[in-house]
Amino acid sequence: MKKTYILSVILVLLCLCSCNSGTNTNNSLGEIRLNIETYRAGMDQVTHPSVVKFDSAWNGHKYWMAYTPYPFGNGEEENPSIAISNDLFYWDTPKGMVNPIADNEETGCDELKDAHILYRDDLNRIEVWYLGRLNENLGGDNTTLLLFRKYSYDGVTWSDYEIMSETEYLSPSIIWNDGKYQSWGIGYGNYNNTGTVAYSESVDGKNWSNQKICSIDGVNTNLPIWHGSVTYSMGTYYFVYIESSNDSQQVFCCQSSNGVEFEHNAVVVQNRDDSSWKKLYRPFLLIDNEYYELFYGVITGNNEWYITKSSGTDIENLSGITSSDEQRMKPLESRVTDTHSSQVRICV
Repeated sequence: MKKTYILSVILVLLCLCSCNSGTNTNNSLGEIRLNIETYRAGMDQVTHPSVVKFDSAWNGHKYWMAYTPYPFGNGEEENPSIAISNDLFYWDTPKGMVNPIADNEETGCDELKDAHILYRDDLNRIEVWYLGRLNENLGGDNTTLLLFRKYSYDGVTWSDYEIMSETEYLSPSIIWNDGKYQSWGIGYGNYNNTGTVAYSESVDGKNWSNQKICSIDGVNTNLPIWHGSVTYSMGTYYFVYIESSNDSQQVFCCQSSNGVEFEHNAVVVQNRDDSSWKKLYRPFLLIDNEYYELFYGVITGNNEWYITKSSGTDIENLSGITSSDEQRMKPLESRVTDTHSSQVRICV
């Protein structure tokens, strides 16, 4: 009887240790959205975050975000936009600027998407790169993707768009590093390159090197991967991503010393059954003085699209924002529906 009791206690302890190992899944999830006001007043749904930071304020602000409005999944509104912050909680539109900075009506594209922001330190300007799909009604094939760029020296006045290249990859992630552009993109069904991540580089942004297919823990084909982004810090490339467009419940992170061979793949954010989010979407990792700030998309059961974040000193032990952080944010008129409890959560 005594031996049976001791064995039972050991089994319980082993179970508890197993459940508590690995990613801090209980606290890693952002429980509320970041309040980001879009040009669609009262319908402030946003996705696909990308952020650059400055050690001291650049044109008045330390953090600049590129994002795309996506109210209820409406691609016609998915136009690249800008938000600014000094603390990563209170986000606003730059004074004197009107979002969006790019509009699909400028081009022959039926939608613009997947915006990514970078800083050119040699030119002291920020750039936003984004995709456009050629519209069949406007003479396109409804498949071809164009990679666009706009830039600004003050964050308020933006250049005309440039078509930098055609591409066969989604979710472009582009950085300016060591006098050149480095780019990563994720394959998808239209070009029969699903499950691959391609890397290339360019000095001028238009003439690109031959692509190299990246690997994660030694595998470079049939990867379960959808949208993601790459960040570079102190000699290391960090790739964060989600697995699926249909039901992603986790954010993954892996690392590389050369930007092509990634290792140490791990779950860094885990959705919960009791959260307001039905699934997670494209993440972006900002590293600020050895502190990890992970931004990522979240989607409700009503198909509402938002951005939340998790942070910490250990990429595998992040803590998500909670309702206690709402007081640090800009008040919005729009509301988030908690589809699990059928109650309405007001973000103020």
